[in-house]
Amino acid sequence: MGLFSKEKFKCDICGAEKTKLFTFKVEGGMLCNDCFDKLGKEKYQKGFSLEQAKKQLSGIEIVPELSKEEKKAQKEKLKEETAHFHSLEKDYMKLKLTVNSGKDQINCNGWGSNVIMWQRTDGSIYFNTNFHDNFSLIRYEWDGPEYEIVTNTITKQKGKKTKKGKSGRMTAGALVGTALMPGVGTIVGAAIGAGGKGKEKTKGTETSDTTQKQVEVPSKAMVYLRDNTSSKEISLIITCDSSIDMELKRFKFAEEPQSIDASDIQKTAEALKSLKELVDLGVLTQEEFDSKKAELLNN
Repeated sequence: MGLFSKEKFKCDICGAEKTKLFTFKVEGGMLCNDCFDKLGKEKYQKGFSLEQAKKQLSGIEIVPELSKEEKKAQKEKLKEETAHFHSLEKDYMKLKLTVNSGKDQINCNGWGSNVIMWQRTDGSIYFNTNFHDNFSLIRYEWDGPEYEIVTNTITKQKGKKTKKGKSGRMTAGALVGTALMPGVGTIVGAAIGAGGKGKEKTKGTETSDTTQKQVEVPSKAMVYLRDNTSSKEISLIITCDSSIDMELKRFKFAEEPQSIDASDIQKTAEALKSLKELVDLGVLTQEEFDSKKAELLNN
């Protein structure tokens, strides 16, 4: 009986039936490749028995291989389930995000950096086609838009074009050549008449118009979610700009979105500076300054 025989053997542990190529004989029985792979290195020792294999696998869940009919039924079920979820998505909110860190926590490791975040009508979140995932948006933090200055310069030239040198009489030469000998005469006559040489120069002024404008550049933001299955809080680092910020604020959050305004930070810093000056002048005590400082930072 050859190695590639179609005859099947039953695994004495999980009950799966496989051909000889995918079975392994041990002392007192037969194992399929799935069960055999779960065993330790002792399986290669001479005399390794079925009882030893059962003992090693006693704490491991053995899932028997599905039959062709079961696999087909599972595939059909998945197809129906996917169609059902897609039919519901027309009522869901969605946002395309560039995730720079944390894809493994939302089961999107093999999807590249771009993922689609979906929010169901009940507020729960899933990503891409991971329909069974269930997250809640807790909050997100962004320092606000960042800009860079883009300079554009356009140079224009105004003036007249002048030609310096001798002028040829190409037209006259060509006419004479045509009259004397049509065809060949035209070429010869044109060559005789083409004696004009010179250089063209432009007299005038050059003007340059320079414009500058602020252009928003992408920056980083933190999105915090809760895995509703494990109650674990996870965080994602995403690429954000004003457009993404506006879209994110349309989603339902377990907590209100927190977007830090740079102008508020500047105001707080100025207020603390003024208070410190009052301390130096003796108007405020250090205790009063510390109290006001804590109040400003908490707000």
